[in-house]
Amino acid sequence: MRRDLLQGQMEESAATLRDLRQRQSEAESQVISADAALAEVDDQLREVERRRSDLRSRIASLDSTVRHQASREEELKSDLQRLVRQQGLMKNRVTEAEAEENTKRAPRFDPKKYLVELGVSPDLAADWIEHRKSVKAKPSKTAIEGIAKEAEKAQMSLSDALRESCSRGWRGFKAEWMENKTQNARASPSGQSWHDRQAETIAILTGRNKPNESERDITGEARRVA
Repeated sequence: MRRDLLQGQMEESAATLRDLRQRQSEAESQVISADAALAEVDDQLREVERRRSDLRSRIASLDSTVRHQASREEELKSDLQRLVRQQGLMKNRVTEAEAEENTKRAPRFDPKKYLVELGVSPDLAADWIEHRKSVKAKPSKTAIEGIAKEAEKAQMSLSDALRESCSRGWRGFKAEWMENKTQNARASPSGQSWHDRQAETIAILTGRNKPNESERDITGEARRVA
């Protein structure tokens, strides 16, 4: 009977042992599964960290690109401003060159030709131009037109006004300067007109009325012979 009891206890212990071994095996399987799960989690964490590192690198690269683009944009703005300034300088130079070219192409005023076109004799025109230069006055078109207007006011021809200017050493000519002169000339008893006397004065001053050797006065010689 004791033997049966021991036999039962042994069988019961064997069953308990099998149960424990089974639980141990299950526990080991769970540990293996947990280790595998942890390893998988570790792999995922490493992948996440790798992606984060990759994102950081891309962000840093983008920041560098943005800074480079900003720097390049500033350089382009500076280049554009420089080109605008150069364009302005080029326009100014072109304008100056065109103005200079137009000035070179502009016909030079010929006072003698202009006076002759207005009816003044070439000799009188040359005399008046020389007179203007001697008094340091330019024989300009404006000056000629001014004298012509004043001559018209004085009821004189342009030629007479120019003769009067030369004979009196005037830089210009004014109608009021001739009021008293005209009255005196009309009242002159010499019988010689004012215009004739002025023409004679101009001729003497310019040397065009100088007598030749063959034209000397023979009155004295006739008297001596008589």
